Amino acid sequence: MILGHLEIADGVTVSPGSMITRSLNKADTYTALMPFQSHDEWLRTAASIRRLGELADRVKQLEKQLDRLQVSTSQGDKQ
Repeated sequence: MILGHLEIADGVTVSPGSMITRSLNKADTYTALMPFQSHDEWLRTAASIRRLGELADRVKQLEKQLDRLQVSTSQGDKQ
């Protein structure tokens, strides 16, 4: 479903069932499938999805910190 007066670049593929709400200026394949939800649930889901990259980076950072602490602790046990 394409909503509104949008510009779609040559070479764009839109997956079935996707809802396109903004112009697609770069040739690529776009997929935007969401499960049916109440509007309030959907708003929370959309907000969470937008933060996934940031949260993944934070988890990686915390894992590195934990590894350093575990190495430090195991070295302290040997002394």
